[in-house]
Amino acid sequence: MRILLVCLALTTLSACSSPSANNSNSVNKLFASLIGNEEDLTQLTETEISGEVHGSPMVIYRSQLSIQHGANQPQLNDPVILRKDLYRFIVTADAAGAVELKRLTFGVEVDGMKLIANTPTNNSPTSGTFHVYQVSNGIIDDTNLVGETTSSSIGNSTIVTLDFYNETIPAGSSNEYAIYVGDLEQQGTQTDDDAITFTILRDNLYSAPSDINTKKQDSKIIWSDLSDPNHSDTTQDWLNGYLLQLDSGAYSNNDPN
Repeated sequence: MRILLVCLALTTLSACSSPSANNSNSVNKLFASLIGNEEDLTQLTETEISGEVHGSPMVIYRSQLSIQHGANQPQLNDPVILRKDLYRFIVTADAAGAVELKRLTFGVEVDGMKLIANTPTNNSPTSGTFHVYQVSNGIIDDTNLVGETTSSSIGNSTIVTLDFYNETIPAGSSNEYAIYVGDLEQQGTQTDDDAITFTILRDNLYSAPSDINTKKQDSKIIWSDLSDPNHSDTTQDWLNGYLLQLDSGAYSNNDPN
């Protein structure tokens, strides 16, 4: 049995292209179809493609990234009066090439506490409910924010958008980050089952590569595989998080008391 990869461009059928630095078709959608005893796939033409196509959608990138919950997480002990790191995550660039990371989005829920929303900035890094710093060898650099966070609402749940300032991850490398949370109001008593839960939100639909401002309109994750040699915020090599490898389950940090 052989596997036939049928490449479908955004508008018309086109040839498959392997990822390369200058490959403008590097994000053509692929659909895999199992065929029988086909001996010579090089002779396949468009007219020979018929019937139902089976398999899962794929996208070819020059490189890719993955996002996981951190292996070593801090402990929640309420009440959280001062800012404290309550969650860590790791972003890894594939060995195929470096990536630039611009946006991640998290769903955050609290139990037995209440969120107070604000927006931290470089000029006032201790203000705001959420602030994110890089972790190196287990040590948090809490002097420099890696990006700006915004919260969609306040209360017991919120959507937190993290827009990185300038974050490039070398090929085959991983960066770890810590999310600090502050200004959590106690609800009930300290003996309640207090917890804070983080979910990495994904993009469920494919969108064509574009400039960064276009991607910001509707993307939960924004990154670039740096496929344009003149890569910048305006080049057409910014991607959303469709089909990236993410930890799909939520991570819950529970107060043991």
